[in-house]
Amino acid sequence: MKDRLKVVLDTNVLLVSISSKSKYHRIYDKLVADDNKFADCTINSNSHLLVTNDKHFQVLKNIDFPKIEVTSINDFAAQLGINISLSSR
Repeated sequence: MKDRLKVVLDTNVLLVSISSKSKYHRIYDKLVADDNKFADCTINSNSHLLVTNDKHFQVLKNIDFPKIEVTSINDFAAQLGINISLSSR
């Protein structure tokens, strides 16, 4: 079997911001606020890469153990030959 690239994709970037006046805003805040789940998933699944546009994850580049490689969605798409443009949050 060929080696496979294991990737964790931070799906929070795909969520649309919900107005603070919406009755669903508290749910949105809970989903977006828990970024640790993506780092935990990357470590526990022995993934090679965490793909995210969340700038909070940049701190992981300076931590030696456990080492998590972080890249933006745009850079990852470019590595796959796909041209997209998503902004960072």
